[in-house]
Amino acid sequence: MDFEKAIKIKDVRRKLIEPEIHFLKEMSNYLGVPIYIFGSLFRFDYFPNKSDIDISIFSDNVENTVHRLVDFLGISSSKIKIFKIKSVNKKTHKTKIIWGFKTNYRLDVEDYSYNNRKWHDLLYYPKRNKRFEIMVYSNKYTNYINNINKGHFRLPFLCTFVIFFLKSCYYYFFFSEIIYKNIKREILELSKTHKEEFSVIGTL
Repeated sequence: MDFEKAIKIKDVRRKLIEPEIHFLKEMSNYLGVPIYIFGSLFRFDYFPNKSDIDISIFSDNVENTVHRLVDFLGISSSKIKIFKIKSVNKKTHKTKIIWGFKTNYRLDVEDYSYNNRKWHDLLYYPKRNKRFEIMVYSNKYTNYINNINKGHFRLPFLCTFVIFFLKSCYYYFFFSEIIYKNIKREILELSKTHKEEFSVIGTL
């Protein structure tokens, strides 16, 4: 969902603090393209101090956008991973190959004054680093990727509850990362019309 639309949703806005909203707006302005957010931020299995905020960016000039993203984040280009998604339609078995760029970023919100916070900020946001997973694609994939990501918004309650339980075990009780990610991936696949195989090809 477009970020500007997403933050108008009460439940989504409540999960974000001002530095996160400011960061996302500044990123969109700097890159000159809209950004889309999806994933657990729209569900109750979002853990503000643990979960990533998932971001998709689409551009007519991917190379330029990626370099501007590197400048905006102030990171080394080696932090940008090149990936491939093999997407297979579950009904027709048609296959589509999608290329993109990806990076993970931690936003330091240490300077966010407690005087500016609301009560739920104090409850959910005691840590200073907020995590983002940012993916950049060509504009030609916009509709395709957004349609696939719709499966992240509304999962059956039981699926969401299982993911919430898995995350709780992983984040707080040292549950196996491999088992957690494998089970989570399989659950998320249930709601999608396409089966996805994600692989990292290299770095910039």
